Amino acid sequence: MLKNKDGKAPDMNKMVETATGGMNPITGEKKERSGGAAEGLLHSSRVSWFWQQKSDEIHIRIVCDPPLSSKNDVSVTFKSNSLAATVRGETIIDDKLQGRVEVDECLWVLSADKTELLIMLTQIGGRTDNWKGLLD
Repeated sequence: MLKNKDGKAPDMNKMVETATGGMNPITGEKKERSGGAAEGLLHSSRVSWFWQQKSDEIHIRIVCDPPLSSKNDVSVTFKSNSLAATVRGETIIDDKLQGRVEVDECLWVLSADKTELLIMLTQIGGRTDNWKGLLD
């Protein structure tokens, strides 16, 4: 079982809610929210992906349309200062990160309907520096 730094299993519903940042992926409309978390919407060829930071966690949501058939459609590689994510053989992200992350505390999951790849990064050493962007 996956556990976060507090020894608890990650709350996947909270991760999905946080990762979307209130953005509707169909309409592009964004709900107003309070707080100073960094966030963004980016596109890689035909794929939309969103990121958001809250405290020491960075959440990334990659929209997969059509839905994925299995986890074998995905490859994610975490390094302390970079991230690589491939969906159906297409590289979505492969770049240096804005900051450093704890590789052992990073994880990815598919949504229940397999329409989203959810990635969670944790900043190194419990840092809570706000990133100006996901990638450097």
